[in-house]
Order: sequence, then structure tokens, then C-alpha cells
Amino acid sequence: MTTRILDGEIIPARLDDIRVYEGVLSRRMMAFVIDYMLVALMTIPFAVLVFVLGIVTLGLGWALFSVLFPAVALIYVWSTLGGRNQATVGMRMMGVRLERLDGMPVDG
Repeated sequence: MTTRILDGEIIPARLDDIRVYEGVLSRRMMAFVIDYMLVALMTIPFAVLVFVLGIVTLGLGWALFSVLFPAVALIYVWSTLGGRNQATVGMRMMGVRLERLDGMPVDG
């Protein structure tokens, strides 16, 4: 296997093959749409909770609506990309996976 070094990283020759990247853009865009819909669906129960909290706190709790969607999305991406599959649900459905240049599992 032929390898080369770029900025201290060993890059296998298979990453230089253009066929590896065919169709990735369209699959990644569809994966994003699927993940966006899943995050929107997961936000609904939390939105109901924030709505009730806003009523109980006479409107002060409604300020949480501004951080609700980003917080749910961050937790979703953190738990899926950081897991052993290294892909969100949308990425798995479209056959896309997060991978390090050296082929080792993503850590940290």
C-alpha cells in the first residue's frame, strides 16, 4: 500500500482515488436533511416542556426556546458521531461515515 505524509499525517493512497468521492455530496446533503428532520422531531417534547415551564414562570422560561434547537442538535450529533458507528442516523442511511485519515476510530 502506497502512502504519503501531509502535515504529519499518513494518508493512504486509496484517498487519492477520485472514485471514493463519487456521489458523496448528494448523499451527505440527504443525510443532513434526514438528521435535521430527526432533530426537529426530538425538539417537540422539549418544546412542550419549555412551554409549560414558561407558563409556570410567567414567561421567563420561554427564553429557553432560543437555545432549545441548538442544544438538542448538539446532543444528537455528539452522541451519534462520537459513538461506535461514527455516523448520525442520516449518515448511516445514506452510507456515509466519519473516518480519520489513518483509518483509526475517532476519539476524543
